[in-house]
Amino acid sequence: MISGMVKNRIPQGTAERIWKFIEPFARYGFNRAHAACYALIAYQTAYFKAQYPEEFMASLMTSEHGDIDRIAIEVEECKRLDIQVLPPDVNESYSTFTAVFNTTTKKPIGKIRFGLSAIKNVGENVVSYIVHERKEHGAYASLEDFIRRIRTKDLNKKSFESLIKSGALDALGERNQLLDNLDIISSLAKSAEKEGQTGQANLFGSLPVEHMPELKLRPCPPAEKKQMLAWEKELLGLYISEHPLEEFREQLSQQATPIVDAGRYINQTIHVIGVISQIQKILTRAGEPMLFVRLEDLTGRIETLVFPSILKANPTLWILDAIVVINGRVSDKDGVPKVLVSDVQPFTPIAQKASLPEGGPFLINLPSGHTAKSLNLLKDILLQYPGSTQVHLKIPSDGKIRTVATKYSVSPTEDLKKAVDNLFSHLS
Repeated sequence: MISGMVKNRIPQGTAERIWKFIEPFARYGFNRAHAACYALIAYQTAYFKAQYPEEFMASLMTSEHGDIDRIAIEVEECKRLDIQVLPPDVNESYSTFTAVFNTTTKKPIGKIRFGLSAIKNVGENVVSYIVHERKEHGAYASLEDFIRRIRTKDLNKKSFESLIKSGALDALGERNQLLDNLDIISSLAKSAEKEGQTGQANLFGSLPVEHMPELKLRPCPPAEKKQMLAWEKELLGLYISEHPLEEFREQLSQQATPIVDAGRYINQTIHVIGVISQIQKILTRAGEPMLFVRLEDLTGRIETLVFPSILKANPTLWILDAIVVINGRVSDKDGVPKVLVSDVQPFTPIAQKASLPEGGPFLINLPSGHTAKSLNLLKDILLQYPGSTQVHLKIPSDGKIRTVATKYSVSPTEDLKKAVDNLFSHLS
């Protein structure tokens, strides 16, 4: 130690005095009793993670309950471990995060369910009632069965709406249809709750579930994936079924700095791609508008500062759920990394290669630079390979991908795939 300091041109006497400062600290800073405890805990947690990964990760996420940033990181770790994190479900979830087990073998099956208590607007009394009733009398066979059995005043219209939007009732009905019929569902729930309070049996109370009259719901188009993800984000704090950036994972890994690593680049400029999940508008002392924007990718989330000049240059890009590309300097002025935005652009997906179908359509990913001429050439290629497999085009638009079914059907072969890839290769 002393010789090393001397080698770095520190005088011998100064080096010896520095070493004397370090020696007393070493008695505490490298305390063997502490080191032994930490080593034992590290060994135990590593063992549990290796031998019982589902139970370990479920417990870890439960311990971080309320810290969405940490849970987001742990959900990514679950993906790395091939563990699927699922939305809450009234027939599988408990109050907290729990591993899903095979009912026959009693072994975990690589899945973790969100806890019901994580859903906003659903109180602990409702959660306890749902779990207790399921333990006592088995899974809920239908929406009518659920309403008949959960007789509590705490299950109000707002709670029902949150259960539906979060996916907790997916096994009992389609989300959009349930929401569209929320008035009917709430009315029936109130009647069931009244009967529970008065002890009055309804006309069908003694009938087995399979003989109960079916709840008549108005037909309704199913919710789009984007809408379902937005509901999950609103009520659980995370995208659970799928992240909006999942289909661009490879592109993000090649083009952007993961948000979780932003803290490594203090006072440096980074390039990040993410979804806008929160916007707060304020006025500067000069009375000009600026934004605090929460941006998130597959690895985490970070606050970005959009100063008036940047906001004026690109006012239309700052909308919730938009995918944007940001350049900016990382600052940790308040001890938390933030990005001071210097430039923003809409996200443009890179065109992928055509894919041979496995029982589905022949997918062609059009690059953003495609022209009318290239589309005519594509039509000529498709006509050379007639068959029965329909052609679908994936078209980038405003940072999103739209899938369009065409009138063309082909015989999907490697030659067709190569011809399509070569046509658009100069635009990728």
